[in-house]
Amino acid sequence: VKPPPGGGSLMGRIRYELDGLSPDECEHMVTRSYLTEQYRMHTTICKAVSRLSYDSKLTTSAATAAGRKFQNALVSICLTDGLESRFSGTSWGNEAEVAAVAEVVALFASGGRQDQVLVVTPYSTQRSLIRKQLAENKLPHVVVNTVDAVQGDEADFLVISAVRTTPGMSQFAQDRRRVNVAVSRARHVCVLVCDARAVGNSPSWSSILSDSH
Repeated sequence: VKPPPGGGSLMGRIRYELDGLSPDECEHMVTRSYLTEQYRMHTTICKAVSRLSYDSKLTTSAATAAGRKFQNALVSICLTDGLESRFSGTSWGNEAEVAAVAEVVALFASGGRQDQVLVVTPYSTQRSLIRKQLAENKLPHVVVNTVDAVQGDEADFLVISAVRTTPGMSQFAQDRRRVNVAVSRARHVCVLVCDARAVGNSPSWSSILSDSH
């Protein structure tokens, strides 16, 4: 299927081809037509995702809600001393966030639970830096990947590294669909490691952070 101008989800692209709808119209139709109840996320995480992408109409099944016990399921760690660095082309890294992510992962992966932790970042350079640090910390089995590579994946514990520190410069922070994909990978807990300066003016992240601790 040839992608429509502006991209969009796979289902949106298919609808575009079949019905001649715009990408935004496709996304609106797909999300509103097919998903009103979810079976993965903690209710707090679902609430944030629902407000971001589903007009606050997405709910959590009773069985899923009963099985998600953490009180603080959506946590933000906003750094103020991080520094973004361009490594190649349009890929960025942030060493301060690498260190913070490694600490959070160590907490979640204690007791041999590496396979229950997923780390997501928008940049391939940051992915490589985090993988290297976790390997050095003897946590080589924690999955670390980019946002675009994890659609369909899920994990009990999710850590997101947003990377950028310059306000308004992160395409990821401005992309509601990609923010939605990233956050909704979590079953029990989602931790966002970010720079307060960069996410403070992002409507997508503001929607998510309003429910975080």
